[in-house]
Amino acid sequence: MHGEKTMTPVATPVAVRATSWDAALEETLSRAARPASPGVPGPHVHSVHARVLNVRIGADLVAVIDDSLDDAPASIRVPFPRDVSASPADPVLVRPGGLVLRNCLIDVTSATAWHPEPADLSALSRADIARALRLLPASAPQPVTPFGRASAALLRGRAETFQRTLLRGDDRTVSTAAHALIGLGEGLTPAGDDILTGATFLAAQPGMRLGARLDTLRAAIAGAGQRTTLLSAVTLNHALHGRSRQRMHDLAHALSRRDTPAAGAAIARVREIGHTSGEDLLTGIRLALTVEHALRPSPHDPVHE
Repeated sequence: MHGEKTMTPVATPVAVRATSWDAALEETLSRAARPASPGVPGPHVHSVHARVLNVRIGADLVAVIDDSLDDAPASIRVPFPRDVSASPADPVLVRPGGLVLRNCLIDVTSATAWHPEPADLSALSRADIARALRLLPASAPQPVTPFGRASAALLRGRAETFQRTLLRGDDRTVSTAAHALIGLGEGLTPAGDDILTGATFLAAQPGMRLGARLDTLRAAIAGAGQRTTLLSAVTLNHALHGRSRQRMHDLAHALSRRDTPAAGAAIARVREIGHTSGEDLLTGIRLALTVEHALRPSPHDPVHE
């Protein structure tokens, strides 16, 4: 395998059994375990954080995350070893049953497979959506960095434009408005991306009239990797398929059941994501619900047979 000769461990790797993993990764790992083509970079560590280690596999980003976090797309949850040794650009050996880092073997063979279920939102009435909107934060989060503060007004204006075009614009104006949010704002996943992720994730759930805009959003997001971080681009692509962190799915399912206490609890958990990412995701959810409220028929509208 490409890179295998460069990663002779100095000691037997510590074996760590994964708690759960995204079932969709089975194909990714099987493909990456095959010999790489000459000149193609092999799997390697992309970035290391306190509770997350990202591995780059071709165009994919696979996250090894502490199992105190919730399941997420392309993620493997593990009891994060305190003595794991890894640095960006370190080669990673990929096997169908897991990953081998410099001194750690991540074994997924006995892990619980995560299959996020879509939430059918077709039965929501305008009144249901109005109740949901009252649960969500009414304003965007306060930025926490000088860059965030400098870009806040521009971000707010572009989000408002995006909302207006989703409701009344044609495909070209929607695509332009969505594209203008990509890469804008502070954070490892910039605020504009998080807003777009929240809106797109909800639009991709079954029964959403806003789903008619998904092809347009897909076209706008297609070149995201040139304008934002790899993590953001990958996250946006997962949202296009209606996939996000489990707490986002919990919120969508609570909305589908009209379960106000569960929706409130899920909203509180989403708010905990990152410094401002959770709040920005909820801004995107609110934006999508506001548009959906306008698109749904009023009880007083005439019924056409």
